[in-house]
Amino acid sequence: EAVIFEILTSLNRYGIERVVFINGHGGNLGAITAAARRAKEEYGILSAISQWWDILKDKPIFGQPAVAHAGYAETAFMLASRPEAVKMELAVLSATKQVDEDIQLVSLLEAKFKGGYVQLPTNTADVSDTGSMTEAHPNDVQGTKDYSKITKEFADNLMVEVVNWLCEFVEKFEKFELPLVEVSEEKAMKELK
Repeated sequence: EAVIFEILTSLNRYGIERVVFINGHGGNLGAITAAARRAKEEYGILSAISQWWDILKDKPIFGQPAVAHAGYAETAFMLASRPEAVKMELAVLSATKQVDEDIQLVSLLEAKFKGGYVQLPTNTADVSDTGSMTEAHPNDVQGTKDYSKITKEFADNLMVEVVNWLCEFVEKFEKFELPLVEVSEEKAMKELK
């Protein structure tokens, strides 16, 4: 968080008013968010935090949610950017392993108990034997474990789609303005009545 805030402080010195973060690791989100909020309060810098799984949230990849760890989308991004690091013969999608009958692990950060959710920060090894996991979507991925669909061509096209989306977003975000809202105790009390 401190390093990110230092970067935002430096950008402020150069008159930067908008920043788009491109985050590729969910574990960074808390630090980026905290630093971005502080920079907004102290300098008026408006930050957007982009994550590829959020961009593709409403787009299933061959029936699989894009958010799945080491799933189709993440494998495709690795194949597009570092094909030599991808060993397709080892690709497997496994469900999040459960260790308790009542507290269901949903993801690396979340558990479900009697219809309610709690934040439960864990490590990948706590919830997956393979590094891959369907997280909260076990019903969506049945029968979609065929990684042969993730070709280099598909991977490159998915990467281009996300990059194009980001380019369009940056263009719009440059002009984006939040309305200035005056907050006062008097106004709040009036709203309550």
